[in-house]
Amino acid sequence: MTTAYSYIRFSSKKQQKGDSLRRQSELVTTYCRQHNLTLSTQSFSDLGVSAYHSDNIKGDSGLGQFLNAISEGKIKTPCYLLVESLDRLSRAGINKALRQLMEITEQDVTVITLFDNRMYTKDMDLGDFIHSIVYMQRAYEESDTKSKRLKAVWHNRRTNPEALKTNNKPFWLDLTPDRKGFVLNESAETVRRMFDLSINGFGSNLIAKHFNRDGIPSPNVKTWGDAVITKTLNNKAVLGEYQPNTVKGRKYTPIGEPIKGYYPAVVGENTFYLSQAKIKERAKSQRRGSTSSHLNMLKGIGVCVDCGAPLRIQTQQHLKYFRCPEALKGLCNSKPVNIWFLRDWLKEQWLSPVFFETWSVATGESVSKELEALEAKKSELSNTLEMMLQSFSATTSPLVLANIQQRTEEIDSLGKEIESLKEKEASSSQHQVSYQNCWTLIDKAFSEENETENLVARNKIRGLLSRFDSFTVGMTSNREATLAADIDGGIFSFISTPFPYAPKRKAPPFIWYMVEIPSVTKSNV
Repeated sequence: MTTAYSYIRFSSKKQQKGDSLRRQSELVTTYCRQHNLTLSTQSFSDLGVSAYHSDNIKGDSGLGQFLNAISEGKIKTPCYLLVESLDRLSRAGINKALRQLMEITEQDVTVITLFDNRMYTKDMDLGDFIHSIVYMQRAYEESDTKSKRLKAVWHNRRTNPEALKTNNKPFWLDLTPDRKGFVLNESAETVRRMFDLSINGFGSNLIAKHFNRDGIPSPNVKTWGDAVITKTLNNKAVLGEYQPNTVKGRKYTPIGEPIKGYYPAVVGENTFYLSQAKIKERAKSQRRGSTSSHLNMLKGIGVCVDCGAPLRIQTQQHLKYFRCPEALKGLCNSKPVNIWFLRDWLKEQWLSPVFFETWSVATGESVSKELEALEAKKSELSNTLEMMLQSFSATTSPLVLANIQQRTEEIDSLGKEIESLKEKEASSSQHQVSYQNCWTLIDKAFSEENETENLVARNKIRGLLSRFDSFTVGMTSNREATLAADIDGGIFSFISTPFPYAPKRKAPPFIWYMVEIPSVTKSNV
């Protein structure tokens, strides 16, 4: 008895809940029984896979696996391939669909279409060719027409304010009763808190833990995970933007420019881009080695006075120290510096009136004019590209295609530069500095607790200290801590009293003294 293999396909996952799977399976069983064929236990299927773009012949798809098995000799021929109709094999253009059918039959595979019991073989006659061509062309035209209609519908929904909206929306939005717009729901406040925590140094995992601990409902009624946090923090829908996409398999390809104002915004641009900047900072910190306590408030700027290595936090006998990693390897002679030195320097010198006035003015350079120029250039290039695509849509000229590709790459590059500048602008205006707020931050940051408010305080202080170009920290042979702070090329140098934290010693009134002030500071420029 000849072996038959079944191939079942439908393009929409919704059809899996309907009758399509049962109907096609029943047709296969009936045909094998009526024609004395042995139905192989090895079947092939593509459930929810489109044949319009030939996704079903890829190597990891059902039909693709069948074709590979035939070519590799894993399936012996002659054999039968049973399908409901030719459009289950392909809905591509006639040339591609017919070539695919002939490639199958040329390997001594007989294709049976079950809805009309037609047989297609390597020796099929003119009538079979004509019938297959007519059927394939009709299937292609149906899919092509459906695709164009769907695109037109989606274009209308995207561009027409009066068009009805679908329920496919971010979790912090609800449809309005007339289905013509969106409104923020109770999850909007959760999204705002998510961004606030991100800006204050919390990664996606830590945000998820805090939300789960506090019993905040997640969008899918389960517990929070880092994936949905990361996706939300990177989603410009929070700004009200909608990016149209085409979906092929699991790959989303943007269509045109984002539509601004499509959704109500849940956070402002400054918040979004500041979060993006903090996410990138955390990625760098993780590569350098980070701790969950966020206690190293000099991370990224604090360096060893002797060798310039970035300082790390080390615990010795329940005390925390800034330590040079090279000293731990025996390659540097620097000594550990108790973290309390930083606490007292912050209170005595960082907040002293003269020094506070120097650093408390935001150091970030304004980039608004540069942003405006880049966005104008990007808009001009986009308009030019759009006209080129309309004028030369059917061209095959290598010169024109190369020009289009070059302009596309320029637009992409400008987009990335604009995003980077927006992050820089947001970072430069992150904190409105006040003396009292800074004092409160210090107390919370150096608490032994590791609650949310303590972690937030540590990250805020680190953000403020990042206004300095560098911190050089060390310890003299007389056990005096030293610190040099560089701001815009001006070096402020400080030294401590020796042994201020020795047991049973009366604490001195002041720990730190400024020993060098640059001749030109920001306050008198």
